[in-house]
Amino acid sequence: MATEHYQELLKLVQSFEKDFDKFYNARNKEAGVRLRKHMQTLREAARSIRDDVQTAKSTFPIKREDLSLRNAQRNPASKNPDQE
Repeated sequence: MATEHYQELLKLVQSFEKDFDKFYNARNKEAGVRLRKHMQTLREAARSIRDDVQTAKSTFPIKREDLSLRNAQRNPASKNPDQE
């Protein structure tokens, strides 16, 4: 799934390379309009990937260090044996 997202982003960026070149090098205004549309699509794809990453992160098992840190944050009055 992750490689699919990566490949999708690569294809998307490569798909608007011509408009990028036309706008910045040839000063073509119409290419600028298309480029902005492409960038909006890229933004939406990035948002979707960010949501997927956050969802996947929540399914990862908790590491022992993270668990002790989380417990320390929940119970600041209790002493951590590592700090003594």
